[in-house]
Amino acid sequence: MSREPKPDLVVWPETALPFYVRLEAQKLDRILELVRAWNVPLLVGYPDATFSLSGGVITHNAAGLMLPSKTIAAQYEKIHLVPFGERIPFQGILPFLGKLDLGQAEWTPGTKPVVFPFRDAPFGVLICFESIFPGLARDYAVDGARWLVNITNDEWFGPTAAPRQHADMAILRCVEEEMGMARCANTGISMLIDPLGRESKSSPLFQEAVVVGDVVLGGKPTLFRLWGDWLTGLCLGLVLVLTLLGWYRPLRRDR
Repeated sequence: MSREPKPDLVVWPETALPFYVRLEAQKLDRILELVRAWNVPLLVGYPDATFSLSGGVITHNAAGLMLPSKTIAAQYEKIHLVPFGERIPFQGILPFLGKLDLGQAEWTPGTKPVVFPFRDAPFGVLICFESIFPGLARDYAVDGARWLVNITNDEWFGPTAAPRQHADMAILRCVEEEMGMARCANTGISMLIDPLGRESKSSPLFQEAVVVGDVVLGGKPTLFRLWGDWLTGLCLGLVLVLTLLGWYRPLRRDR
């Protein structure tokens, strides 16, 4: 995408910058200088780190919007971390789990979704498998995002059916919110998706590709955006009622 005719926004995938941006100022300055030379904003994934009050280091799997003014306009830290790959789960309940070393990255989860300012078309970012969570995409829509970006590193899936299945999850988020999406994966599948879930400009797996096109902005709010996942709650309530009825009737016959 960086070598094509000048776009409005360049998108690079998850952890495309393989260094902690706040701890290596010289490397960060080189990237910001490149963005300045392009005169085009860059949305890119990278590791981020800050120092805690206790002197420790807090790390995040993050995405930032870099501007030609050599500033980072906004940053989002991934909320839903991959269990056992990016963090050992349930550490809030069982703190000793944090001492286990299974080779995981051990990121710190982010605390809130961030809507990125971008002209009159603000957007929300889903990092990696966050595209499987309907609630996060809905939070972005409720907070004013008009389209979505999904950046991911799917290389570890290899040439299997998993990258296709992962990409299909992004399509569902577009339909639920009726918003377009730009999806950027380091090994594919990168693509553009319209609010009806139709994909275009799709890239193949493990082949160098550039995807260029327009993203369709969201229109009127959907029922899911207005009411949330009420259908799931309704179905669970119905299953509970039917289960209780099934238990109660044999009990009456026994009496």
